[in-house]
Amino acid sequence: MSFLAPLFLLGALAVAAPVIFHLIRRTTRERTPFSSLLFLQPDPPRLTQRSRVEHWLLLLLRAAALVLLALAFARPFLRAPAMQRNADGTAKRSVLLVDVSASLRRAGLREASLAKAESVLAKAGPADSVAVLVFADGVRTLMDFSQWSAVPPESRVAQAMARLRETEPTWEGTDLAEALGGAADLLRESASRIPDGDERTPEGGEITVVTDLQEGSRLTGLQGRDWLPGTTLTLSTLTPQNPGNAGIALAAEGPPPAGGGIPPARVRVYSAPDTKSTQFQVGWASADGLQFEGKPLEVYVPPGQARVVSLPWPEQTAGPGRILLKGDAEPFDNLIQAVPPVAAKVTAFYLGSEGADDSKQPLFFLNRALPQSRQVTLELVPVPPSAALPEVEQG
Repeated sequence: MSFLAPLFLLGALAVAAPVIFHLIRRTTRERTPFSSLLFLQPDPPRLTQRSRVEHWLLLLLRAAALVLLALAFARPFLRAPAMQRNADGTAKRSVLLVDVSASLRRAGLREASLAKAESVLAKAGPADSVAVLVFADGVRTLMDFSQWSAVPPESRVAQAMARLRETEPTWEGTDLAEALGGAADLLRESASRIPDGDERTPEGGEITVVTDLQEGSRLTGLQGRDWLPGTTLTLSTLTPQNPGNAGIALAAEGPPPAGGGIPPARVRVYSAPDTKSTQFQVGWASADGLQFEGKPLEVYVPPGQARVVSLPWPEQTAGPGRILLKGDAEPFDNLIQAVPPVAAKVTAFYLGSEGADDSKQPLFFLNRALPQSRQVTLELVPVPPSAALPEVEQG
């Protein structure tokens, strides 16, 4: 038996309290009935202190209640043994999930994930079935059970590691729920194909996840999922060399300047709770993406919080630019692409021959009901009913 919160077991020491209270219980002497107290002087009752336990049943009930409370808060549980090969040769089925999300681009995490994956694969026996999957926003199979079994036992680990090394970390987020669901479905599908009498057990399987468990991992998809009985989960957690991380992302477009022109780019600077640095610089990046072009903005971001700053576009900006963040120990997510806002062009045809300045015609009011905006440029083209509609480019 193990405990999720073993420190609460110290609360069982409180069982000494009722024992002490029962030992120091003070009682008055026995009272003798007397017919009249008229000629007697009042005297307070004398207390006697006894050092022996009375009411043993009450003491035991109080002590048991305290012990049960301590056990309840410690949350005991029984460890189910992981699937191991039985003495009769029964093999096990395992699924290895390797994280390839953007957070694995941090220094040292990619190499650490490959080393842990190789260590897990090396423990598989010749009769075992292993599937190798990678995940980020989605899950992808690199080697399924049939492909693993088709490779000679001495070459399985090498082939699986070769496929893992070819898979570079993506720029996607982490959907851990989708990955675990895909692994569970793979185990269930494999169990349904195992014939009777096969040496592999159809019950359950083992899922090993190699991940950094970044804070943004999505887990909501695990609610209500049906798991194959006997399935075990092992987490192999990766620890980054530099704790904490800061990054930037584009926020919603702000209002235009008072004098007109392009609205400034709004940049959200966020920091992880364990980030040590609080001072950052944000600005437009040079052509190589390593330095600032112009003077950057100084931003103070406490750990675990975010700040939004407005960054004016450089003069004569005609195309996309890049925004750079400095002051962060992990540079993998400190450079983003930004595109100046461009109004969408929309062409609408009005079937009618009346003029646009005639206040008695619908076209006059339609022109005023559809004003221009920064997001949309509307062109209203009148077309006589007898004419054919002109062709419009599909955008």
